[in-house]
Amino acid sequence: QLASLDQIWRQKGVTEDVMFSLLMGTVLPESRPIEVFLYPQPLSSSPQQPQSVGAQLVKAAVKSNKSAALKQALEARLKQPLGELSSRILLGQLAMAERDVESAREQLAFLGERLKQDSLRFTSELACHVVMPAMTHDDLKESAVDVLTRVVDQLHKSIQTGQGRGQVEPTKSLT
Repeated sequence: QLASLDQIWRQKGVTEDVMFSLLMGTVLPESRPIEVFLYPQPLSSSPQQPQSVGAQLVKAAVKSNKSAALKQALEARLKQPLGELSSRILLGQLAMAERDVESAREQLAFLGERLKQDSLRFTSELACHVVMPAMTHDDLKESAVDVLTRVVDQLHKSIQTGQGRGQVEPTKSLT
């Protein structure tokens, strides 16, 4: 559905700037200044290519030359407990879209450290939104593998402890 949204907007002649504004207001609403809403699709539907409205925002930011504005808005929410993880996910995606290897590595390192302390399945699944695309970049593959190992371990634990409610995906596809 997310891919079709982009197609529909293009068919209707919606400009990149308008797409960016619409997505920015959805993912980073002004009325909720400490939160970031990624609206991720379940990984079980596409574990190798995680999708979210947040990822669409990153693409729109790059295409409309609004990456700096997006980065500024995300950095403002990094200090907020409700916005930090999702901001890091989008900053990682933005770094990869801009081919900023150092920033992408920084976000992967953050996710790796976060996964040492945060065993929530949701955190592991969100990390995949940066880790899986990073696996396709030669310069990031090593860092991504380290984080992916933690993700798989966390997801395995969630299955064993019942958090996964019997769901073997995305763990099965990631291993």
